[in-house]
Amino acid sequence: MSLFHRLWQHQRFLMRISILHAVMIPVVALLYVLYPFELSGVNGWVKPLKFEISSVIYAVSIAWIATLLPTTSRWYKLAAGIIAASLIIETSLITLQAARGTISHYNISTPLDTAIYSIMATFISILATANIICLCVVLFQKTLSPVIRIACSWGLAIAVVGMVAGVLMTSVNVSPSQLHTMQVDQKAPASYGAHSVGVDDGGPGLPFVGWSTVGGDLRVGHFVGLHGLQVMPLFALLLLSGRLFRRNTSAQHLQLVQLLGIAYTAGTGLLIWQAWRGQSVIAPDLLSIGCAAAIGTVVLVGAWSIVRSGSAKQTTV
Repeated sequence: MSLFHRLWQHQRFLMRISILHAVMIPVVALLYVLYPFELSGVNGWVKPLKFEISSVIYAVSIAWIATLLPTTSRWYKLAAGIIAASLIIETSLITLQAARGTISHYNISTPLDTAIYSIMATFISILATANIICLCVVLFQKTLSPVIRIACSWGLAIAVVGMVAGVLMTSVNVSPSQLHTMQVDQKAPASYGAHSVGVDDGGPGLPFVGWSTVGGDLRVGHFVGLHGLQVMPLFALLLLSGRLFRRNTSAQHLQLVQLLGIAYTAGTGLLIWQAWRGQSVIAPDLLSIGCAAAIGTVVLVGAWSIVRSGSAKQTTV
């Protein structure tokens, strides 16, 4: 049975949503090229396009994990269905706002925009809760290979860490102009919340992703954390396939997965912390560089120690 058929068999609703997003990607890409307009300093179709691409990747990842579980995993099926519904509502509203020529996130300029943003925030919270349910199901699923189980658990947990950046964007962080409007002008701002730290959203940024090059940007840690859901299982599959560290034992493979999980979580946290201090990802200070170097050193030393212990045991035998 092909991978697609397995995905379809285990998570039909989630795969329908994935296909719907995949179909929308070229449509929005055409709008991006043929009908561009500026919104917060970038092409207004960038955000729908990015969210549709990321939704496909995230949904397929959740569906793939389902193929590893027994068909009786009802909690996982329920959580995956909630994720599917949340994704389609979120991307539909983002695309609707782009079509209206206005921002989707943080927008409280009119009652309609406030309602749309509130619905988006509610369903993202629901999605995060469903992600945690998936994590709990996988973590306690003893029928899985330990390496795969721990890798998928780490991936789902790191995704939650990445979602923390989203909470900071929408509930805690405010831009300098929003702060000025509230404190100096004594008025309600047209938007509340921001992904940039220390500068207003829409300033100079990296191509396509738009990550700020002059201030902190919480989207960096958000992006890296969410993609831990793909990195961790892929690393486990490479270990099990024998293409990576093939001379080491299953116990050592598990240690390597744990090491990468800890390091990836620390790296995600570092990116969020760096952004929160108002630093661009391309302009880290010595403290950020030192922390990154420490994480890298721990990974290299830890991996070398794990691999070397395996080689030493083989030599003794």
